[in-house]
Amino acid sequence: RPISNLFYSVGYSGASGDSEGEAPGTVHARVAWDVMPKIMVGLFHLNGTCDAAVGAPNCIVDRDFKRTGIDVQADVNNFRFTAAFLNAEDDNVTATATEDNDVYFVQGLYVHRKDKRPIWTALLRYDNEEGTNGTLERKAWTANVGYYFKENVRGFVEFYSENKNTIDPTAKHDRVTLQLVVGF
Repeated sequence: RPISNLFYSVGYSGASGDSEGEAPGTVHARVAWDVMPKIMVGLFHLNGTCDAAVGAPNCIVDRDFKRTGIDVQADVNNFRFTAAFLNAEDDNVTATATEDNDVYFVQGLYVHRKDKRPIWTALLRYDNEEGTNGTLERKAWTANVGYYFKENVRGFVEFYSENKNTIDPTAKHDRVTLQLVVGF
C-alpha cells in the first residue's frame, strides 16, 4: 500500500440476482482513511444496471441504479461511534423516471471489558430512511444489551421501535428480540 492509513477497493460484478456474473455491469469502489489512529472516514460508490434479461427480482425492464455515501467511525475509550449517509438514485419500476432517496444512521456502542475481553455491551442506534423520492420515510430506534457468557457465547436482548413509518404504515414494526449466539 502506498499510504499505510489509506484503504481502498474497486470491483466489477453482476447485479443482485446475477450470482454467476453473466451480465456484469455493476462498478463499486470504496476508499477509507484513518485520519487519526482511532478515527476513520470512508467514501463509497456503486453504479450499475438491473438487467431484465438476467431475470433479477423486480426487474421487468433494464433499470439503472447508483449509491453514493460516506461513513465515519471513531473509538473513544470503551465507546465506538459509527455513522453513515447514503444517497440512492434509482430508475423507477418502468425506467421512465428517477427516484432520489437518502438513508442515514447514527450508532453508539459501549463495550465493558475485563482483562481485555468483552463482558457486556450496550448499543443505541437511530435510523432514518426515505422512500418514493423522499415523500415517504421511516425513523427507528434500536437499543441492544449483550452479555458474553464465554468468549464464543453471547446473549442479547434488543428493542426496536419505529417512531414514524409512512413507507409501510399498515404494519407495526416494533419488536423485542432475545437471542443466544454460539461461535465455533
